[in-house]
Amino acid sequence: MEAAPKLLVAKDIYKNYGAIPVLKGVSLEISKGELVSVVGASGAGKSTLLYVVSSLEKADKGSLFFEGQDIAQLSNKALAQYRNEHIGFVFQFHHLLPEFTALENICIPGWIGKKAKKQLEKKALELLDFMGLADKAAKKPNSLSGGEQQRIAVARALINDPHLIFADEPTGNLDSENAIALHELFIQLRDTMNQSFLIVTHNESLADRCNRKLTMKDGIIL
Repeated sequence: MEAAPKLLVAKDIYKNYGAIPVLKGVSLEISKGELVSVVGASGAGKSTLLYVVSSLEKADKGSLFFEGQDIAQLSNKALAQYRNEHIGFVFQFHHLLPEFTALENICIPGWIGKKAKKQLEKKALELLDFMGLADKAAKKPNSLSGGEQQRIAVARALINDPHLIFADEPTGNLDSENAIALHELFIQLRDTMNQSFLIVTHNESLADRCNRKLTMKDGIIL
């Protein structure tokens, strides 16, 4: 059986904040269709790792390749475009825009990518249906529950068919019932859409259900 192609290859990543070393030579690889979790105590460097390997922050040292593309060689503009087209993000706080409907919030990355409005809205409605939120398309975020808001944020992350989704403590703001529902959603997306994820989490039950669980301590992966 042929090995799944490598989506992300990070080698010897170092990152300091001022004089404080946060990442001390971290390497990791993620293949297509993998759900990979990163766990560890607060201050271990988990979120910094996610921000650096997702290209939101620059490493001080090390190499980062997305599907063979050396990210460091891209201009800021080209990198922003690459990120919008190939990468999805889900954060602890949903970051939905309050003045837009659920449907419009999902469409935003597609609008930025100048995709056709009609096709975009059709895809957004399909994602809403997949999330079990078809009846919430016209609702504003403040009229949705926390679990619903986070599922809308996941749909927004999916709208441009990203090759990899980065999730930073995605269940951190949810009660246990909604956290479990979000875990199930990630697993369903992996199994039905072959969607790949890197998830930073304190939630051990989510971490244990991933293809791989990486543990960080003091800026390295154990």
